This record gives sequence, C-alpha cells and structure tokens, in this order.
Amino acid sequence: MREVSRKLRQDESLLWESAPESFSLLEGKFCGRILAQWICTILFSFWLCYVERNRPEFGVGMKLLVAGVAAVIILAPIMEHYNLKKQKYYLTDQRALVRTVDGSWYYMDYTDIDECTVIRDVTRGACIAMGSTITGEVNRQLRWQACHPKIDLQETDRRGESLGIVFYQPEGVEKMIRIMKDHGVEMSAA
Repeated sequence: MREVSRKLRQDESLLWESAPESFSLLEGKFCGRILAQWICTILFSFWLCYVERNRPEFGVGMKLLVAGVAAVIILAPIMEHYNLKKQKYYLTDQRALVRTVDGSWYYMDYTDIDECTVIRDVTRGACIAMGSTITGEVNRQLRWQACHPKIDLQETDRRGESLGIVFYQPEGVEKMIRIMKDHGVEMSAA
C-alpha cells in the first residue's frame, strides 16, 4: 500500500488493488502453443546438430549457438509466467496502474482508454486489455502484452504513461470492471 501511495497524484484516491489469480504455465490455449514451441525447438536443435556434425566449419561454436537460442525459446514462457505472477494492479478514481516485476510503473488515465476489452476465452480467468494499440493483437500475444505495457518511446517527458496495458487474470475482476464502467470506460468482450 505504501508503494502505490507514493505514485498517486495529489487529488487521487485508490479504489482497488489486486494481483493475478493463481494460474499454471500450461493453461488454456497456452498449453498447446508452448508445448508445440518446445517440441519444435528441441527437434530442430537436434536435427541441426546432427546435420552439422560432420562439417568442420560448424564446430562447437555453432552447436553452442543453437543450444543458446533453443534455451532462450524454451525459457521465454517460463519467464513470462514468473513475471506475471509478480505483477500488481491498481485502479484509482482517475486511472489504471500496473507495477511490473522489475518495479516499473505504467498507467492509463481513464480518459485516454479508447478501447477496453474483456478477454475470457484464452485463459481460465478473465483478462482486461486497455488501449486500441494492443487490443487487435492481444489474443495471440496475451502474456507478452501483459508483461510489456505498450509505451510511446518518443514521448520521454511522460514517464510511465502507456498506450496499452493488460491486466492478466486479476483477482476480483468483476469489481474492477464495475469501477472502470463507473468512471466512463466502455468495455467490450473479445
């Protein structure tokens, strides 16, 4: 609570705070995608090492590079899962805020949310995507978008202001939806 109170504006009141509900790495539509990604990566890595085993120009360095790339691909979903579990979500009377695992803060004023979508068919729980810059592609990249709020890199004087945010399966999502609707945010279903 103390951490978010330092981020509030002078005339701003905290209305709701939450974190993601408990979820598994291989839930919903992510199970098939992640398993397929892992299997393809492992098979391709073994195939590449097998093909290149008799070519002296592709020695140990090439095999280490293949193993490194494979490790990154395999670990990416695990890191996203870890990062999402550590996020915190807040609603005030003026804006929606998210604190990411690295301690960074991102926000969207309710007046700047041009599109808000409730996503219920990708995960076990509901997710909320805010901002038209991400809502079109969010179903394919839900966890990625939730880990990486969309910001305008050219706008350096508005630190933390986002163009798009995803709240990934927040606890108490129905209360969150009610608060946002009470503050003029129109919601649609994905």
